[in-house]
Amino acid sequence: MRDIVTREVVVGVSTAICLPALQAAAQEATRRRCGVQLLHVIAPVYASHPRIEELDQIAGELRQAGMAVLVDAARTLEELLSPRLPSGDVVVSTQLCHGAVVSSLVEASTHACLLVLQQHDERPRLLSIIQAVTARADCPVLVVPERWHPEEPADQAWIVAGVDNASSSARVIRAALTEASRRHARLRLVHGVDDHPKGGDALDASARDAWLRMEHRALEADLSDLCGTRPGVAVTPEVVPQAPAAAVVTRSQGAALVVVGRGHSRLPFVHRPGPVTTDVLLHAGCPVLVVDDEPPGPAPRVRRLSEVAIP
Repeated sequence: MRDIVTREVVVGVSTAICLPALQAAAQEATRRRCGVQLLHVIAPVYASHPRIEELDQIAGELRQAGMAVLVDAARTLEELLSPRLPSGDVVVSTQLCHGAVVSSLVEASTHACLLVLQQHDERPRLLSIIQAVTARADCPVLVVPERWHPEEPADQAWIVAGVDNASSSARVIRAALTEASRRHARLRLVHGVDDHPKGGDALDASARDAWLRMEHRALEADLSDLCGTRPGVAVTPEVVPQAPAAAVVTRSQGAALVVVGRGHSRLPFVHRPGPVTTDVLLHAGCPVLVVDDEPPGPAPRVRRLSEVAIP
């Protein structure tokens, strides 16, 4: 029986055609020296009111199809892992789950060190699922673009993190530093700003350059203590004269990874990351690691029935 305390890399497998996600999972399992669990969720969908016999038949067919997806994915993952680690060094397990896709993935994240999902460009329903999961997951979520291909390790590999300031972005910066150390990569802390001071008129070229230098010095001073926590990682703060999402997406071209906070949706009661993270997920040219950028708040107090005023 698998030890539920062991933190694994969990991969949400929607179809057997998920090579980029499996490649990313193989890399992460190798770096973290942990097991990988492949999870396929069968969502209950019925277009009519079938009899119990029909339900049994449908359930059997769905289980068979789901197991076929998992078997193919597990075989591919083991082939990807075999050149990296000695045989049996990373345990690959599979799980077939019945239920709602989002809640099943969120529940799986509770006992995972990382949740890996693949973004399919032509499947908008999966995009909405990814957004809902990244907004609620209990562990970092690695979203891998469908067209991503892992590159050979390079001496100048670098990671991009979208940051605001030392206070609100502390958890993002720490996660990015950890990833940079794990990958022996450089780190760029990208702060996107409008191309002129807030409330001011457009500046000429020289005034604009002077203003950007001032913003850069302020950013360096603000982030210096956090950046110094990992002296072995080369960190470059950057002020980019673009909107925050556009700045991160621009710097993601050629990067090994983008790290962003999940943010908050502007719509109440909507499980979706913030607008910057949503745009980055849509347009980044490399995998995106979404982390919780706020410490967990106190658990909501459950009110007793006797405490509720009844008119």
